[in-house]
Amino acid sequence: MKPGMSILDAVLEGNRAQRDDASFLVTAHDCPGPYVELERSFDIILRIRVTEPLPVSNPSSSPGYVDVGYSDHDEFADAVSEKLPAFYSCKTFRFVFFRKQFWPTSDAFSVTIDSAGAITSVSDLTEE
Repeated sequence: MKPGMSILDAVLEGNRAQRDDASFLVTAHDCPGPYVELERSFDIILRIRVTEPLPVSNPSSSPGYVDVGYSDHDEFADAVSEKLPAFYSCKTFRFVFFRKQFWPTSDAFSVTIDSAGAITSVSDLTEE
């Protein structure tokens, strides 16, 4: 992953590159409106969650969200390709790769993007 790469390509390649026993999560941050989570869990559940921001009139309420699950990688990739461009106004995307070894472990990094969805910076990879 490097600056200039499309965030859409990064998400799709990140999902494809993971073994079936790994979990993959991408979360948008610094969004002016709703934010999105793209996930493949250990049991190969593929989902997209769109979460609405908390209402200013009631900031103690829980944010509303919509989860949509997908039956296979092709269906998930098509949905990501369709839905992710709506979130190019989000400034940061965090990638987390979870693994089950002798104990659960994960690696993570963040990227910033421009308004066209091109990656402008990549943080260092950290183990969590």
